Amino acid sequence: MPTRAQYEGVAREVLSPHLTNPSSAWRGFYELLLWYEHGVPHIIDGDKLVGGIWRARAQAVQKAVAAELGCTARDLRKRVDLLLSNTLFSKPPQRQNPLGIGFVAALRVTLEAFSSSDYLFLPEEAIGKSVFRGIREAPRSAPDIVVVKGEREIGVISAKWSIRHDRLKDLKDECNYFKTLMGSLKFYVATNEFDPARLNKLLEDYRIDGVFHVNRRLVVDVAKVDGRLERLRDLSELLSLFAA
Repeated sequence: MPTRAQYEGVAREVLSPHLTNPSSAWRGFYELLLWYEHGVPHIIDGDKLVGGIWRARAQAVQKAVAAELGCTARDLRKRVDLLLSNTLFSKPPQRQNPLGIGFVAALRVTLEAFSSSDYLFLPEEAIGKSVFRGIREAPRSAPDIVVVKGEREIGVISAKWSIRHDRLKDLKDECNYFKTLMGSLKFYVATNEFDPARLNKLLEDYRIDGVFHVNRRLVVDVAKVDGRLERLRDLSELLSLFAA
């Protein structure tokens, strides 16, 4: 099983050309993690991509992303999903765990690239050791990144490439746990979820301080949800929170 350092090494290699400014970083995330199902980019549960409105939306995403990466829509499939095709894996693994780990790795690499040196972005395994030392058992769904400034924990980031409807409660419980532990703590969610209902469940939770999408423009333009996602923020805005 690859180590966290190996995941971050692959993420750094793929993202590096896109880390010229915060607004272009999302391209690297898509090259690393976007994948195809039923012949289109996987932006929602696979059964919805077979036909209908979500297939059309996925095709629109394909066209937009291809234009950004300078290739044809037909060739986009060859430019993405670089994590799971990497030599880290001797054979194709089940997608769920590597996708989640890869997203966290890419997010840490990107945060470190654009943030002031005053901040540290520590992994989940630091909880109970170098951060939140009083915690013996973190919640079942522990935050993926702990933001530290000086010697103080100032925020946590829960990074979920997609958000299953049955995991929404876990994420909300996680937020509540850490907010109760430290009232001044900021709780952020980073995601590539496209389902407007799931995103809105998070946006409606007053305890969550911000929900950031890898590319807000894509999800809002594609999902066309009549302004329900007006409070959804972009990855570039998350990066700006910790800039010098």
